[in-house]
Amino acid sequence: MARTSLASQEVQAPTGGYRQETRLTLKRMTFGKPALASLFTLPANFREVAEFTPWNAAKIQQQFAGKPAPAFVVKGLDGKAISLASFKGKIVLLDFWATWCPPCRADAPALEKLHQQHQDLAIIGISVSEERATVEKFLREYPRGYPVALTTENELSRPYQAGPLPLYLVIDREGKLTAAVEGDQGMAQLRRLLKQAGLETE
Repeated sequence: MARTSLASQEVQAPTGGYRQETRLTLKRMTFGKPALASLFTLPANFREVAEFTPWNAAKIQQQFAGKPAPAFVVKGLDGKAISLASFKGKIVLLDFWATWCPPCRADAPALEKLHQQHQDLAIIGISVSEERATVEKFLREYPRGYPVALTTENELSRPYQAGPLPLYLVIDREGKLTAAVEGDQGMAQLRRLLKQAGLETE
């Protein structure tokens, strides 16, 4: 039986950031005598993690508010690259959503209206953990004018691995993250956060 060890580290810099991962796999080991059981147990101060806990709004707000938002480049449903850096000078709203999420569905018309009304607002939809066919079918019925990318087809850095949905991240014109909010708290709060970031909303 193979044993795998994975170490992951986020590295942030003024010009962006990246995630460094080191994976070690032990496929076979032989001994001249029975192996010590202690070789295959975790030290007392370690614990096994089957999956990283998704980030929520409070955690993102605490760690990144007022700092440059971690850079990313993803491929949209249309195959075009979407780079966060390319929107510098605009207010950016990252919309993490899923087709099965009732608050996501409820907020969608208001988000589309914001997109149509404000040329200086860039909305990027991030569909979380759903396959292309499911999302494309949904968008044929409920189209969106802003780009949408899939987490199932793109690798996002740790802070963008969202848990509770919908999750909205507001990034100001300088590329700094100003707010993270879970959408079920209402669109009125999101509008206030966008205004604080420099967008003149109704």
